[in-house]
Amino acid sequence: MKFTQEQLDKYNAIREDSLVFKCSDGLCLVKNSDEAVEKFNELVSIDLDLLEYNKISYAYLLNDQAKVIDVIKIVLLEEYFVVLHSDNDVVRAWLKDNLEEFLAEENNLYSELLGVEGPYAWRLLKEVFGYEITGLQYLRVISLDLEEHSFTVLRESISGEYGYKILMSKDAYGVLAQKLEESEELKIKSIENLDKTLQNILGAEVRIPLMDSFFKENSCPVENETRWLIDFN
Repeated sequence: MKFTQEQLDKYNAIREDSLVFKCSDGLCLVKNSDEAVEKFNELVSIDLDLLEYNKISYAYLLNDQAKVIDVIKIVLLEEYFVVLHSDNDVVRAWLKDNLEEFLAEENNLYSELLGVEGPYAWRLLKEVFGYEITGLQYLRVISLDLEEHSFTVLRESISGEYGYKILMSKDAYGVLAQKLEESEELKIKSIENLDKTLQNILGAEVRIPLMDSFFKENSCPVENETRWLIDFN
């Protein structure tokens, strides 16, 4: 496969330095209440009562025949479950139809999602936030402040390098974007989407499971050979 120059520049940034990009995940907030957990448990392949706070958990989103709709990530915070899902109308409609009364009415707290990847991604975030981010364990979550704005940082990689996702409000995004623009650590200043082909190549090089390669909509987890998504043991 032949890269375009833009793809090659982004690839090299992730493998040799650091790159900031817009994440393609869909995002919703589910209220953390007994009623919401009971209903949400009917839609996913894991037991939400067993989730740890501030940790990323993977799950299948299931329809009413227990067939797979999507692979999602769930983060349990104090007031909400943060749900990262595929950005498509089918998934959004299913979540809205089944969880509408439990969804946060105004998602002002988490409306923007950025990814940061690369061997020196930790150094970039340390410069921006003034926090030693290397202590954050994989699949763990931490809240950081910057100029009176709150940012939720998730430790997760799509490339095998240091990787993070940052949740924030629109106002906070402007503050962070300005800090990144001023940073000497960041070589590519433009913040754009990272195309799916490049994501898959980066993951395949380090044998990160590619959900698209075995995820079959309207199948079951056993058919997809992904029992680890439904087993807590």
